[in-house]
Amino acid sequence: DGIELRPRTLADTMAGVRVGDVPLDNRPFVTFQPTTDVPTLLASLGSPDRQELFPVVAEGRLVGIVTLADLVNLAAETHLEGLVNAADVMRPAVQVRREDGLRTEFEAMLENGVRELPVTDSHERLLGFVDERSIAHACARARSSPGDSTSKGGVPE
Repeated sequence: DGIELRPRTLADTMAGVRVGDVPLDNRPFVTFQPTTDVPTLLASLGSPDRQELFPVVAEGRLVGIVTLADLVNLAAETHLEGLVNAADVMRPAVQVRREDGLRTEFEAMLENGVRELPVTDSHERLLGFVDERSIAHACARARSSPGDSTSKGGVPE
């Protein structure tokens, strides 16, 4: 009978933003090779940086990830030193590309219980990270853009 107007949701906002529209966090970060040993893996726990996800890279390509939680669990398993390496501890590579939608990236973060994800190019080379804070800033910018329907109380112009 009429048009139902609703405020724009966060999912609506994310749908129009690409990962490439978000500045990458390209701070120096630690990467591992698949053969990285346990003492080297655990040394990353003492890093003063706020890194929570550690890419595992082979021949320049992202092949897996190790999370901070994985390292904490590994530290509790002292009997594994000398028996395992990064390839044994890593999870499958979870990454996004610059052309992916921000909503896809956010859903991948939620599904994997991480607060940042690596961004790769089409050859799976690591470009940097997108984290929760970057997503929040991108969504705030998108919601306040002139074409945003929520700027007029949910009523499209």
